[in-house]
Amino acid sequence: MIRTTFLRSFDWSGRAPRREAWLFLTLVILVFAGGGAAERWLSGDAIQTPRWVFLAIAALTIPMISLLIRRLHDMGRSGTWVALTFVPVIGVIALLWMLLAPGNTRRDANESAPALRLAGAIFVGLITLLIASRAFWNPYWIPAESMKPTLLVGDYLATTYIRARDARRGDVIVFRHPQRPVDMIARIVALPGETVQMQDGTLSINGQPAPQTPDGQFTETYGPQGPNGNQPRCGNAPVGLGGQCRTDRTIETLPGGATHAILNIEDGGFADDTALFTVPPDHLFVMGDNRDNSADSRISLATGGIGFVPASQIIARADRIIFSAAGRHLLLVWTWRADRYLMGIE
Repeated sequence: MIRTTFLRSFDWSGRAPRREAWLFLTLVILVFAGGGAAERWLSGDAIQTPRWVFLAIAALTIPMISLLIRRLHDMGRSGTWVALTFVPVIGVIALLWMLLAPGNTRRDANESAPALRLAGAIFVGLITLLIASRAFWNPYWIPAESMKPTLLVGDYLATTYIRARDARRGDVIVFRHPQRPVDMIARIVALPGETVQMQDGTLSINGQPAPQTPDGQFTETYGPQGPNGNQPRCGNAPVGLGGQCRTDRTIETLPGGATHAILNIEDGGFADDTALFTVPPDHLFVMGDNRDNSADSRISLATGGIGFVPASQIIARADRIIFSAAGRHLLLVWTWRADRYLMGIE
């Protein structure tokens, strides 16, 4: 039955029994479940979905869509109804409808115009390529304020899987929390064997202060942000709801020449002055760009920070902002920020 489905992958006007559809859907579910189980068995923790899972799902996409179209035809419906399966929530209902509904003898909806069939083939091809590409990149949604002004709450990122040896100073990385199954994001500022210290809000690496150049102010509207509805911290606090929240912005230059913007909400903040840290072997020292609102490597695990980050916990490097939602949910398209589409990350 599975072999038959593959052989008929490009037959979009035939028939597909319910038994065949259910068997093929089961195969897809097993691929997903097998990928997660394999990752847990290999690493002890499902840090990321193995690449082969996305490649396998991409290979299954065309026969799966072909099968659903044939199921629709078997029900006497147009194959274009398959587009419903790509709509969140509604897609699940549509999929169950296609799998459960009995066939009949109506065949008037089986044939579609050549142009429509071509458009459908192109669409399916693009979906397949997108799924396959997920073997090499990973999405990440910014939930908190620690990386302002570089990343805002609601930024939806494309991150590229990297190995620990490929991580560089200045990279913005996604990594697994050293103790909890939570993905975090921060910037690498120091490497194994280096010393780090904060003095009066200035970062020093190996005894050399990182140069800082004033760059005006970062301004945002004071109000709830993201799914948790957190209020931003402002350098000009107190600020009323709907008022302008302003914070001093500075350009920092790390050893090697990498530059990025940082924020200073207040002088004498909780981590503006620290002890001298020495980064252990196979670990990294990371910090948020919103220096007074980031529980990063300056703060130990015991006191609510993350301490030194094991290099083995690196998942990906943040390369580009795909889009950004200012509202409480990504699907609220009217809250998307018009100036943050496909932005590179410095």
